[in-house]
Amino acid sequence: MVPLPAAARLLHDLPEDRWAAVTSGSGALMRARLQTAGLPVPEVLVAAEDVSAGKPDPEGYLKAAAALGHPAERCLVIEDAPAGIAAGRAAGAHTLAVATSHPAAELTTADAVVPDLTACALQVTAAGLTLTITRP
Repeated sequence: MVPLPAAARLLHDLPEDRWAAVTSGSGALMRARLQTAGLPVPEVLVAAEDVSAGKPDPEGYLKAAAALGHPAERCLVIEDAPAGIAAGRAAGAHTLAVATSHPAAELTTADAVVPDLTACALQVTAAGLTLTITRP
C-alpha cells in the first residue's frame, strides 16, 4: 500500500477532529490499509457495516458529518470515484474529485477536479479549514 501523492501531507496537516473517512469496504480493512500506507486512522470512520446503503447513497457522508458535529453543507468530500462524488453531492457537501483511479472526464459532476492532491494547499486557521486548488 502506497499513499496517493500528497495524501499523507494533507491528512497529517488536518486536525484530528476535523476529518473522517467513508469507505465502501469494511472498517477493519480500511484501518489496515491506512496503517500499512503510514497514514493516520481518523477518529471518525464510516464503513460498509455502519450504513444500510452504500455509495452513491449519501448515508455514509451524512453520518460522518454528524459525527464530526458539522452539517454536510459545511464539509468537503474528496473522492476518486463517480459513486462517491454522487454520494457527497446528495449529502449536500462540496465535492473535490481526484483523478487517480478514474479519468477526469468521468468525474465532472464534482465541484472541482484535480489530477491528485499535489494540486491543493491546505490552510488551517482558528476560523476553519481552507483547501485551495493551486493548479488544475
